[in-house]
Amino acid sequence: MAEENKEIRERNIREFMAVLNEANVFTISCPRCGDMRFSFSKNLLEIKDGLQVVCPHCSSLVHACYTQGQNEVFVQCLE
Repeated sequence: MAEENKEIRERNIREFMAVLNEANVFTISCPRCGDMRFSFSKNLLEIKDGLQVVCPHCSSLVHACYTQGQNEVFVQCLE
């Protein structure tokens, strides 16, 4: 059982890394402080509501999403 779980885990990691290698990666910075940079694959940014992360430098809640029609990344601080 433990060996099977290890094989599944390793396969999942390989598949995840393959997706990252093929994905377009976008790097955004916090709109409020501009100091922190976050990198995400286009696949993650295309999720329905985008992504939200907290900037560890200024504690802002940063929202990022990929806009299909305009083919660009939209970034804003929510608080």
